[in-house]
Amino acid sequence: AGPSGRPSTLSTAGDTASYWNAAPTPADGDGLYRIYSRATDQVGNNASTAVEWYAGAFVADSTAPTVAWVSPASNISSSAAALEVVATASDYLDVGGTDIFNVGEIAFEVNGQRYPATWDDPTWSASSGDPRQFRAYVRCQRARHHYGNCD
Repeated sequence: AGPSGRPSTLSTAGDTASYWNAAPTPADGDGLYRIYSRATDQVGNNASTAVEWYAGAFVADSTAPTVAWVSPASNISSSAAALEVVATASDYLDVGGTDIFNVGEIAFEVNGQRYPATWDDPTWSASSGDPRQFRAYVRCQRARHHYGNCD
């Protein structure tokens, strides 16, 4: 059992090595989880401090990011070969008392074509709690645009 007291049973107790697994449940909530593993050998010797028990960590996040369209406006026409598309994304997660920005990847998809986006807000700060702006350039045969759909 780790500091939270959640016990795990070894698959092959007594072997030189063994596996165990546990899954966080929705009742456990989002956030940082640390994994501790305390071993005891057959004569009673064991790891005695939490530093020795620490085996790793992971983050659980069940909330999807929010995305808001910024530009261009709907129903625009252009003779340009590409349109710049801009949106904001936000997903913050409390990890040990600190909110972290937890959006890993942003892309636009237009007519089945994926356009990776780049972060585009030099004044944005991770500690602000604000959404972060990103953009991509979408190639269009005819640069007519309606919320990401090129004809």
